[in-house]
Amino acid sequence: MNQPPKFTILLPAKGRPALVRDALKSLTNQNFDNFEIIVSNNGADENVKQAILDLLEDKRVIYIEQKKVLSMPEHWEQLSLLANGEYLMVLTDRSVLKQNALKTLDDIHSNENESNKIISWPWDLYYSDSSMLMDHKNVKCESVILNSEVLMVESMSLNCAYPMALPRGLNSSVSMEIVRKIRQKAGAAFLPINPDFSFAYNCLFEQKKITHLTCSLMISQGLAVSNGGNAYLTDSSVYVATLDLNRPIKYSPIKSLFVENVIAEDFFSACHLYERLDLINRFDMKFLYQKCLNELQEKKFARLLPKEHILSLEESINQAISEDNAQVQLFFNEIKQKFSGFLFLRGLIKRLVNTKLKFIKPYLLRLRGARKVISILDAAGH
Repeated sequence: MNQPPKFTILLPAKGRPALVRDALKSLTNQNFDNFEIIVSNNGADENVKQAILDLLEDKRVIYIEQKKVLSMPEHWEQLSLLANGEYLMVLTDRSVLKQNALKTLDDIHSNENESNKIISWPWDLYYSDSSMLMDHKNVKCESVILNSEVLMVESMSLNCAYPMALPRGLNSSVSMEIVRKIRQKAGAAFLPINPDFSFAYNCLFEQKKITHLTCSLMISQGLAVSNGGNAYLTDSSVYVATLDLNRPIKYSPIKSLFVENVIAEDFFSACHLYERLDLINRFDMKFLYQKCLNELQEKKFARLLPKEHILSLEESINQAISEDNAQVQLFFNEIKQKFSGFLFLRGLIKRLVNTKLKFIKPYLLRLRGARKVISILDAAGH
């Protein structure tokens, strides 16, 4: 009887043929062999198939096509049901896995520490328009054991010690035993609104401690090709419409589809699913209001939404704050008075850099520590 592979890596693809090829090549080039890759062409895009045709000859690659376009949670869930590996990973079509990543993960999983059933890691950012790589900064590469409940609450704040530690599938390797437990509890491992964040929070409820690597194992394309990044400048309504949800925001006090708010909704939903409302009580709601206000400023200066829509989004935040306690209301009134001018100036500068002064972006990235690279695959060691 054949032994199951150590890893099943899901590669859900929708359009973006060149990026899909980079992602798949970063997997087939790994210096570790005991894994399977399930590539799914969502919408059966012929351009995607042609871009990876030669790579499909690799026996570790299973290629399937979805004639009907599936929503993101449904797509990820259907692929996960086909997994044969001991551990489940997701590599989105805008990311590449660094050389030696799977070998590193195999070494850690081989140490039978309970926290090693879930391993998460941060990522570097690649800006394709300028071929610049922003490396994730860390003092040294080490494994740290994190308390799941503390991580959940901290991840919702503005000052999380490990902001990339949530095991979102796309940056984690998770025991199939835990995946099955989540599916049994929730009906699916990958749920709306966001399959990555809902998966992360449910994983943390199933596992008291996880292992987090402080060094990056992958490189992700910049936010210009990210659904979440684009929604940050507009809103999540186009994406949420694909989910066919009657009431997408059920628990959050803010009822609009801010990116930060739909992430918070996934956290609140997981707390209700696992009957841990005490974690919601431990969370300071001011952080959610502040995150949504920051996102609102980005939307204002992007000028991609009608003025009426912006006003509606702003009103939804103000409404939630007005229904909170007097201390919270006073806090945000003071913020508006003290920092409104600063926020306006910061937004104006960002808009200029992203429009009329685009040519200085590479220099600004260099000032932040980015470096020029040949390609994303070369930067990943392939």
